[in-house]
Amino acid sequence: MSTTLSKGYKLPSAGDDSTTWMSNIEDNIQRLNDHDHDGTDSALIDGSKISKSAVVEVSTSDGDWVDGGSATYNRYSYVFDNSDIPANFLVDGTSSSELCDVKFMDSENNDEQVFVKYVWANTGSSTTLTVYTPEKFNMKLLFV
Repeated sequence: MSTTLSKGYKLPSAGDDSTTWMSNIEDNIQRLNDHDHDGTDSALIDGSKISKSAVVEVSTSDGDWVDGGSATYNRYSYVFDNSDIPANFLVDGTSSSELCDVKFMDSENNDEQVFVKYVWANTGSSTTLTVYTPEKFNMKLLFV
């Protein structure tokens, strides 16, 4: 016997036959398609509480960059305490690269955007950002 959850989604129970399961899946897909986050058919999203972007200054110097082992790139790894990352880019206190894009800017060159390869690694209370770039620069991060 299926259970209807608080927002109307259907949760099949152990022992339900395949017809019930498929019917529940179809109903849930339709609900996902039709919801609008107004608080009645799904959780309310209050747009006024969504921060559009946040700037995080990262101070780097030439000594912070490591030769990547080839003439094509330099590597810089920065470890964020997760309290340094804007809260709206965290999920349960852990950074989430799915929640945002990061733009890299050169703070010594009129905040000109720099295009780099980067990798996030979460380790619980901290997040390591590793940047690969042909040229060293003073980073400013814009979380968007």
